[in-house]
Amino acid sequence: ANGPYYTPGVGSYDRWAIAFGYTPDDARALALAREGASPRNLYGTNAESGGPGALDPTINIWDLGEDPLAWGKDRVVMLKDLLNDLPSKVLADNSSYADLTSAYGGVMNEYARAIAPAIKYIGGAYINRDHVGDPNGRLPFESVPKLKQREALDFIVARVFDEQALALPQATLQRLGSNRWLHWGTNTTFNGRLDFPYHEQVLGFQASTLAQLLNPFRLARISDGEMKYGAGSMVSIPDLMGALTKSIWTESWGPRSRNTSATRRELQRSYLDQMSALLVQPAARTPADARSVARMQLKDLNRR
Repeated sequence: ANGPYYTPGVGSYDRWAIAFGYTPDDARALALAREGASPRNLYGTNAESGGPGALDPTINIWDLGEDPLAWGKDRVVMLKDLLNDLPSKVLADNSSYADLTSAYGGVMNEYARAIAPAIKYIGGAYINRDHVGDPNGRLPFESVPKLKQREALDFIVARVFDEQALALPQATLQRLGSNRWLHWGTNTTFNGRLDFPYHEQVLGFQASTLAQLLNPFRLARISDGEMKYGAGSMVSIPDLMGALTKSIWTESWGPRSRNTSATRRELQRSYLDQMSALLVQPAARTPADARSVARMQLKDLNRR
């Protein structure tokens, strides 16, 4: 298509194709194939939507909106409203308290899905499938703007790692029951526990989110992105780790010492485990700069 009969523009495909023996229908097919840059033809695959290599925040399984970050923000507000008064919305006369536990699990599953696209904004890039010479063609990857990356990081910090992000009223915690009817296809324990393991469930979500943010691929993309797009175009590794440290260890930044709740202590231990491992036993392909920044964060935290 880049030969002497090809010139960009409507109709040029017909002339080029017919000159080489193609029919007008063939020519139209070739013309359509060169419209990859059209907004009407945007798509992504399941393989690009998840896993450590996922980097395009607009390619998701659970969201088809134009702005996944805005979608996640709106959804979390709605889910938090449900969590704040879940018993009144679920429990009725003669209902099982296990219904409340099931509802809580369902809401938290949706909560995690609302957070997931935001993680990909940090160090992320938009994937383009355009070919060289396509009309309005773009480069294969376009960095997510820094302001959008920062917005996503602030959202995650506020809704996952803030002191009150996942807190439940005591009245709700006391009503989280378990199913006591043993029959086919049901569980009567939570991995062996009869009562609901609240700390374990909350920590699982927080630790998983932290691990995704500190994934070697994400840290390497940030480092590469500073070279490809300019240092000022990315949320840097110090920006990312600094925001996480200050949020998870808020108590250490206050004007005076104060009590730290059990859920916070669990999260802080997970932070220390992951950051220490990143420093002394980093996963393969972790950029060296990330180790240096982790060391700086841990030294500052120890001082505080």
